[in-house]
Amino acid sequence: MENCRLKLFPNPEKKNKRNRIPIYLRVTLGRKKSERRLHLEISEDEFQLWDVVDERLKIKTNKINRDLDSLKNRFEELRYFGKFDKLTEKQIVAILFEENAHEDITWLQYLDNYYISSICENSTITSATKTNYRKAINHMRQFISHTGLVSMKLISIDIRFALQFKDYCLNNIPEIKKVGMCEASALGIIKKFRTVCRRAIDEAINERNPFSAIKDLNDKDKEIIRLIAYKLQLVSG
Repeated sequence: MENCRLKLFPNPEKKNKRNRIPIYLRVTLGRKKSERRLHLEISEDEFQLWDVVDERLKIKTNKINRDLDSLKNRFEELRYFGKFDKLTEKQIVAILFEENAHEDITWLQYLDNYYISSICENSTITSATKTNYRKAINHMRQFISHTGLVSMKLISIDIRFALQFKDYCLNNIPEIKKVGMCEASALGIIKKFRTVCRRAIDEAINERNPFSAIKDLNDKDKEIIRLIAYKLQLVSG
């Protein structure tokens, strides 16, 4: 996310009654920006020592400088590992403040971010598996579009949502020219969303995995099973 920038600056216009000047954080994403006041303040004398280029005080040893450096390093690390992908400038600011920015992330945004950060560039995952993840996400995107749940939040998905998606996979829907898939195909897709939701649990975003509740799908195509049984009957006969 090369167009994402962090700026740290003292804001003398917000000077408090103790004549302390607060330091602000600004995240710019494209043409949009979000600002937040840090829990850091400097004196008027220190303000004269502020380095606009380095965004720190011209003092070698200073706790404020250490805190600012730590914040900058955290920002660069998260950006390098793609943790800001698909996020808004406000959500990025919230992450830097260690708030639960994921409260505003939609299920689709999380899926796209998961694919980019955990699947797409993972050298241990085969190209076939990556393709299957893309197909699964496309099925979910079509389901959400069909049901009008585009704004469904990650933290809002529940068992009812998972069951609705299972039915969508299996059912014929003539109005959108959709043909229901076999249980084995539906289960393969749902297993991928189980993995995604386990990640959300590990990240302390969700507490439950709604797709784990779906246990009534057969992992083998019934038509294949019937065909094998028929052939065995012919051989034995």
